[in-house]
Amino acid sequence: MSLEIKLNKKCNKCNKELLATIEYFSINKEGKDGLYSICKQCTRKRNKIHYQKNKVKKIEYNKKRERNFKKKLGISYRNLHKYIRRNKKKPDHCKDCGIRTDKLQLHSVNHIYTRNSEDWVYVCYSCANVRHRKIPSIKV
Repeated sequence: MSLEIKLNKKCNKCNKELLATIEYFSINKEGKDGLYSICKQCTRKRNKIHYQKNKVKKIEYNKKRERNFKKKLGISYRNLHKYIRRNKKKPDHCKDCGIRTDKLQLHSVNHIYTRNSEDWVYVCYSCANVRHRKIPSIKV
């Protein structure tokens, strides 16, 4: 039995053959090879188009969310994140998967928004997405 390692991967959107690395494809822990099937360049294009189509709705949603958040906690979402970033040292690796990257996101544990820095972790983009899928949506 021979062990075959696939070095290239074809993007399902643009059909380009690219190296199967995190340079060209985002991490997807649930995928067979651990990478998404659409390259980062196509993902950026898709996200940009989606944002342009839904820009007004997104802005209104964010304003409403911020108002509700501030009413509930007495501090805005943005200022709470600033406070936690000042008081919690950013590691060089993801808390969940251990991958070393400088692109880590601050994520609340179980969506409990408090000023306690122990209730927050730094995770990579992929792990943050996995956490969001596992936790039911909580309206603020």
